[in-house]
Amino acid sequence: MRLWGIPSLHLRRSLAALAAGGLLLSACVTQGTHDRVVGERDQLSDERDGLRARVELLEASNQALAEERVALLEETESLREMRAELEESISVSEQTLAARESALAHTEAALEAQRRAHDDAVAAAEADLASIRDTYDGLVTDLQSEVEENRVQIEHLREGAGFTLPGEVVFGPGSAELTAAGRKVLHQMGQRLSRGEERIEVHGHTDSQPTRGASASRYPSNWELAGARAARVVRILVEAGVAPERIVAVSHASFDSLTSNETPQGRAQNRRIEIRLKPLPEGERAAAPPVP
Repeated sequence: MRLWGIPSLHLRRSLAALAAGGLLLSACVTQGTHDRVVGERDQLSDERDGLRARVELLEASNQALAEERVALLEETESLREMRAELEESISVSEQTLAARESALAHTEAALEAQRRAHDDAVAAAEADLASIRDTYDGLVTDLQSEVEENRVQIEHLREGAGFTLPGEVVFGPGSAELTAAGRKVLHQMGQRLSRGEERIEVHGHTDSQPTRGASASRYPSNWELAGARAARVVRILVEAGVAPERIVAVSHASFDSLTSNETPQGRAQNRRIEIRLKPLPEGERAAAPPVP
């Protein structure tokens, strides 16, 4: 029996005994497991610490990987841009190379055409020079006596041949009328020249003395006199069979002297007719009549 709220003495003793016995029993039961539990707790604590360390390591590694991924993405983007630039540069280079190869091909073709044209021109020039040499050799034979008597001078030129006839041999003083000797020499030359295809230039030259007397009324200056003499030579060559389109007449008056006009000998030397043989220009060669 107990009063309300106050246990009886017997009851209190029983409860104390039970508590003491329970405590003793509890001490006896959990002491063995206590160490095990403590050990397991410590082990779990160690494992937890280890897991935390691993987590921290993984987090650090993950952070590093994330940063590396960002760097790799940036590098990849940079490489992609570089690749695009390189591809564009390669495309431009290929286009440039193609253009240069095309230009080179055109240049090589043009050079080849020029080379062929040059070779053809050289061959044509050599043929012309060979023809001029034949004409030259024939005239040397035809005019041998005139050359020996110094009525005609013949010389090789770099491109062609030249013939010089002293004015006194071909014309009278202050006149454009041919002498008999001059007509004979020019007719012989015309017959030989009519067989060739070369260009023929007839150059009239005078001394520095002005025209006088009756000649002055017909030839007011040495220009007219030298021109009339050159034209008279052309007429004889044409009469001998030379195609007129092959001939050119030129007046030099007294302005292409061989020597001084201060002496009679010098003036006589300057009064002359020069006949020069040259290869026909390309266009004229095609239009030239066939050799009879």
